[in-house]
Parts: sequence; structure tokens; C-alpha cells
Amino acid sequence: MPTHYEIAAGKRTVNKLEKSYIEGRKQFEGLKRTDRTRMATGKIYYALDDIDSYGVFLEWYEEDLEEFDALYHKGVSIERLAERFNRLEDEVGLLIMDRAIKGHLSVKAREKSIRKLYN
Repeated sequence: MPTHYEIAAGKRTVNKLEKSYIEGRKQFEGLKRTDRTRMATGKIYYALDDIDSYGVFLEWYEEDLEEFDALYHKGVSIERLAERFNRLEDEVGLLIMDRAIKGHLSVKAREKSIRKLYN
């Protein structure tokens, strides 16, 4: 990923990079169509940009992800996942959102697994 200095030297502004990122993402389709003028001039808020200063860390070992996904699909609770991986429940919740957005976790598969336990 280029630094801010490399971006400036290449005459690409951060706003242009943000715009190209947003235009390439499916979940931003409504924003890019209805709010083009604001995107170029509006102030940007970055979600979770300073999350580590609150004691929440988003780094995970890749070798833990396969086990995490399997436990999630088995219906293991957020509390138990946090205990198993020695993490905060917030960190587990954020990883669940990240993995689901990227298509690695399925709520339907989890629900099916949980239904099997109680039927």
C-alpha cells in the first residue's frame, strides 16, 4: 500500500483513492450514485481507525481463523469464542462481521447447526 507521500508524488489524492475504493465496492452503490458531490468535498470519518487506543485489537493469526470459523458455524457463543481465543468479546464480534462480509461465515449455516442441537 503506498504511503501518503507516494500518493502525493503521484498526484493522486487520498480523496481520489477513497472514491475509487468506494466505487469498486458493492455495498457503497447507493452512496456513489446519490451523493457524488458530497464525496468529493465532504469530510470523511474512518470507522475503527483508532480502535487499538481503546484496547481492542483487530490482528488475528491466520491459523486461528479456520478453527474460529468452524466453532462459529457449530453455534459456539461469542463469550465462549472470546474465552477460547483469549480475546475481548468486541474483538470476536468485529471478526465475525469481517468474516461474514468477506463470505467466510454464514449465518444460515450457523442457524442450521444450532437448530440441530435443539431438535
